[in-house]
Amino acid sequence: MTDNPITAWSFSRLQLYEECPAKFYYRHIEKLEEPQAAPLLRGQEIHKDAERYLKREDMLPAPTLMSFGACFRELREYKPMVEQQWAFNDRWKPTGWFAKDCWLRVVPDAAVLYDDEAVMIVDFKTGKKWGDNADQMELFALAGFSMFPMVYEVETRLWYLDVGDEDVEVYEKKGIAKARKEWEDRVEPMFNDTKFLPRPNPKCKWCHFRRDNGGPCSF
Repeated sequence: MTDNPITAWSFSRLQLYEECPAKFYYRHIEKLEEPQAAPLLRGQEIHKDAERYLKREDMLPAPTLMSFGACFRELREYKPMVEQQWAFNDRWKPTGWFAKDCWLRVVPDAAVLYDDEAVMIVDFKTGKKWGDNADQMELFALAGFSMFPMVYEVETRLWYLDVGDEDVEVYEKKGIAKARKEWEDRVEPMFNDTKFLPRPNPKCKWCHFRRDNGGPCSF
């Protein structure tokens, strides 16, 4: 058993915890090092390509962005907020990224505020398309409503840059109270866990912490 030092979460942290509490513990509490996988490094570079273009540091979209070239050119015209760090306390109110009351952290790849009425949030995906990512889209929407409480609508877009596909969802303000409560209930086990037991699953074969890789996990 261990004390639980977790005070803040993100979508990726919650996703990892739900996959395997032990892996979450090794990565985020013991902070054991892991080798950087090539797909992850590639994804980071492509996000940098997008950031430079949208901030007008590059004149043209990089080749890695060309499946959405026209979309990037249109998005740039709106002068979007790029790679901003949005932080919220447990009442879903904006706070500082490293503030003591920070409870949730969200980093939109790009966001556009339309006349204080609506927000569009765009997230860039690389690699294959896995699942529908509906949960992440909803969390982006809740972050948008929390960051800009005057808006009545948030549109979330996922751009799958390698496959040229897009997911779009529009969220209305009237549903956010129920959705917030569902996320609060969902994340509570991560904050209350004191054992962080392994949860064997098909992804164990790729886990750096697995036993047959010399790692600390019992599986």
